[in-house]
Amino acid sequence: MIQKSAFIYTTLVATLILAAPAQSQRLVRTLADGSNRSFGWSLLSVGDLDGDGRQELLVSTPGAFASASLGSPGRVEIFSPVTGAVLGEQFGKQDGENFGLKMAGMGDLDGDGRADVAISSPSWDQPSGLSNLGKIRMYSAALDQIAGWNVVTGSTLAASIGSQCYAIGDNDGDGLNDILTTSSSWTTFSYPGRVDIRSSATGQRIRFHDLDTNAPSDEAVPLGDLDGDGNNDYGVRVADPYRLRIVSSATGSVIHELLAPSSDPRAPSGGVNWGDLNHDAVDDFAVVWRSL
Repeated sequence: MIQKSAFIYTTLVATLILAAPAQSQRLVRTLADGSNRSFGWSLLSVGDLDGDGRQELLVSTPGAFASASLGSPGRVEIFSPVTGAVLGEQFGKQDGENFGLKMAGMGDLDGDGRADVAISSPSWDQPSGLSNLGKIRMYSAALDQIAGWNVVTGSTLAASIGSQCYAIGDNDGDGLNDILTTSSSWTTFSYPGRVDIRSSATGQRIRFHDLDTNAPSDEAVPLGDLDGDGNNDYGVRVADPYRLRIVSSATGSVIHELLAPSSDPRAPSGGVNWGDLNHDAVDDFAVVWRSL
């Protein structure tokens, strides 16, 4: 059995074990599709799309079958929390592209007053023959692709852009959320990967940071502004020994490294910004450490 522990970190200072007793919960609804194609791989709460005063839920199925001609490109559906009904859906454009593997709420990108969403397809192939370049597309919360808006596409064989996909705040001063994503191979297979910060408006790279051989690119998460420079920083998982490397999104320099908080072999597996819990004017964050 995989065991996980959640820890809250006050930035660079101390750790606290998060150990609240479970509260009584009432099951509201169960969603399922029975296809055995990774239904529910990624979830994202979006705004009220049908006027009932409740936020809808985006649910991805990266292996979903579309048709005999298109194959299994993956699918994202909009579910009503009130009825469980499917209010809309969007399929990927290419067989096996894993559409919906990651989704990120981007805020209102096109000025229509409604939330927009980045949806990744890390196994998308370039039609000319390069495989697994990856692609991130921008959609409205209603799953209409935003016409003329940015599409982030990998540029190197097996780059797998979109293996990670997060909103990381405004890094280029245009007032819009930008995207943190990863590439598993960006020049040759001798390189382990790269963290990319891309403009959501243009798809252009704002900055990048190359990862070393002990920092696999499939684990990179934004953690908030941890060095007080106004930019959201991020963490990457590092091996030998497993630890969380905290990196400045502005410079790529290492801010700090955190070892597992126990003697058991544990690897960091996901994290989230938690705001300023200890009122020191610097963001804090929570990290999950998974037993190996």
